[in-house]
Amino acid sequence: KLRGQAMAVVPDAQITIQALALTELRGTVKTPDKPPAWFTVELDGPTKEQRNFASGDGAFSFARVDPGVYKVSLTSPAGNGEATVRVVAGQPATIEVILAPNAIVVGKLVDAAGKPTGGLPVAVIPDAGDGHMRISLSGPPLTSGPDGTFRIEAKAGKSGLLVMTPPVPTTRMGLVLEAGKTLDVGAITVTAPPP
Repeated sequence: KLRGQAMAVVPDAQITIQALALTELRGTVKTPDKPPAWFTVELDGPTKEQRNFASGDGAFSFARVDPGVYKVSLTSPAGNGEATVRVVAGQPATIEVILAPNAIVVGKLVDAAGKPTGGLPVAVIPDAGDGHMRISLSGPPLTSGPDGTFRIEAKAGKSGLLVMTPPVPTTRMGLVLEAGKTLDVGAITVTAPPP
């Protein structure tokens, strides 16, 4: 029921750890239609946790959460959303996360001769604009069809497209995805993977 910690402790130090009451964080997914059948919620704050939920009413909860400010991120096939909540020690907290529809990215992968390339893993990644890429996948990525076409749903915002071709991936950064809209990136020439 209580938890405390001290950071950056050096050897032989005298420290005091204040134990604060843990609490429960409950939330609800809000959509224009019915809530998604399943979704993933990630907590970013004093307690870091990610969990999948299958809830017909859009409800979720995390037990044993440390007090503090949390960014709550929710992803689902129906859309994505973020909200912030302050959790007070010993008091249950509640939050509503409103989903924005996913953006859709479509295109076609071709080789240097213009021939379609199917079966290549494709993902949409965030584009921070600083030249660095952060890739996080849970489960196998989508792949291009036999005719080289692909269709990916992703969170709206500045993004990049990543085609996982060994030994060097093919990327197209600087895409601006809008919620509920489709972006056609056209034909993308990829380096053929080694046989």
